[in-house]
Amino acid sequence: MRDALADWLSHEADGLSARTVTLYEGTIVKALNEELGSVRLAALTASQVQKALSALAARSSTRTVQIAHNVLVRAIRQAERDDLVGRNVAALVDTPKGQLEGRPSKSLTLEQADALLGAAKGTALEAYVVVSLLSGVRTEEARALRWDHVVAFVDGQWQPIGEAGFDHEQVAVFVWRAERAGGDTKTPKSRRTLALPQKCVEALREHRVRQARDRLVAGHKQTATTEMVYRHQIVPALTRGAEVMDQIFG
Repeated sequence: MRDALADWLSHEADGLSARTVTLYEGTIVKALNEELGSVRLAALTASQVQKALSALAARSSTRTVQIAHNVLVRAIRQAERDDLVGRNVAALVDTPKGQLEGRPSKSLTLEQADALLGAAKGTALEAYVVVSLLSGVRTEEARALRWDHVVAFVDGQWQPIGEAGFDHEQVAVFVWRAERAGGDTKTPKSRRTLALPQKCVEALREHRVRQARDRLVAGHKQTATTEMVYRHQIVPALTRGAEVMDQIFG
């Protein structure tokens, strides 16, 4: 079983972040090896798996046990694919409840959420904060959103917001990507279409206007624009500096 877990981790690591690999290798796989590492894979039974998970549950949180069970199922599934085992016995057992407290909740209270929305109001991060807080989009998914993933339901079909505009009864986002290793969402089932609350729609509308304004400002970096807009300000400033130097050192 120890070899099966190591083989699975070596293949799985390519698509995972370094943080997740460290979690699997340093905590989950280590704990599974303590319980099942010396057991022959072909001889592993569902009863042994259940006993191992129960032992882990006695000293771990429910989330840790869930991850460990999931890793065990996936490792044996890979061995099953390679014809090293006849069936996946880990898939036949239930995940026991952990006996230790999990990590403290990081959820915001209503007062904290309201304060965050107020602090973000009018800033470049407002749309990111509002969409992350109110839509159900994970923060790493919100950072990967593009305008062609923001859509409105028009005439029985979804249309990009750039063509349809924001003035429609239903506006949604296609959650297809995330700022994760490989660019995919957390799981294949995480790919989804989420309707947006009106507050999110308003924040995105303002964000689009803000982006258009920023592009206009960036356009002023062109030489012609600089000469037309700033020359009457820059030249007097430079001249005045020369005049002051003449007065001091003349």
